[in-house]
Amino acid sequence: MKVWKQIQGMLDAENWHYSFGISEFHKHSIQLVTEKYKEGIRHFIGIGGDGTLNEMVNAIMNSPQGEAQSPCVIGLLSVGTGNDWVKSQTEKLTVENLIAKLKTEQSIFHNVGAVNVGETKNPFYFMNIAGAGIDGFVVNELEKSSESGKPGKLVYLQSLLKALFRFKAPSTKVTIDEEPSYSGQALLMAASIGAYFGDGMHLSPNANAQDKSLDFTIVRKDNLFSIFTQLHKLFNGKIASATFVEKASGRELSFKAKSPLCVQADGELVGESNVVSFSFVHNAIKVLA
Repeated sequence: MKVWKQIQGMLDAENWHYSFGISEFHKHSIQLVTEKYKEGIRHFIGIGGDGTLNEMVNAIMNSPQGEAQSPCVIGLLSVGTGNDWVKSQTEKLTVENLIAKLKTEQSIFHNVGAVNVGETKNPFYFMNIAGAGIDGFVVNELEKSSESGKPGKLVYLQSLLKALFRFKAPSTKVTIDEEPSYSGQALLMAASIGAYFGDGMHLSPNANAQDKSLDFTIVRKDNLFSIFTQLHKLFNGKIASATFVEKASGRELSFKAKSPLCVQADGELVGESNVVSFSFVHNAIKVLA
């Protein structure tokens, strides 16, 4: 609210025509953006974290979009507890530069990821990273124990370490672009548009929001000694060199596991299933830059 009061004063001083809404509960932003979208609004600025951005994007992507319409333009003033998406941006949107960027309408295209859980044909969308397995397990546990569901780095890391002892990796068959990719016990299957998750874990250094592909990570089950001695690579951008990690790129990753896995997208719990696919919509949205 402190940031919003600053922004509101600046908008008023510039005589901007705008409307605003204040989210009052989890996923309320979806409702707020959907309502404004129906009124013809196509520019949305969020003040919050990864969860706020995710709700904005899901509202936009689930609204009727005609072929002739240009993509919506969005922006995020990152003041949330989970701020991973913004770490991949060339220039952070701030109180100081927001008005200048609005005036010039500088924006770049950005891919939007899509998760299909089970047999559903209604995807859940994401802007950063989605995954199934141990990360979904961690998010699920955190949502049970935290009202916010938005952990900081230490809380997420502590939960991840506990999960390495508790999570049971099922036998899984993974395909990428309809070609067999991996078969065996898997701790994690992830699809990345951005580079970071878990408040700073550098999972996908080569991910690019404008590419015509997603960055995929498959983490094979391994002994805990091997995992713990290489866990630092998750923070220094060298995770691809870990002996239990496979990296790939493509348009779609799908898998079928012997037991259901929790699925997360941008730190939001999507559901639980043994059949999941990750894909994306190229240049689906524009980001204020």
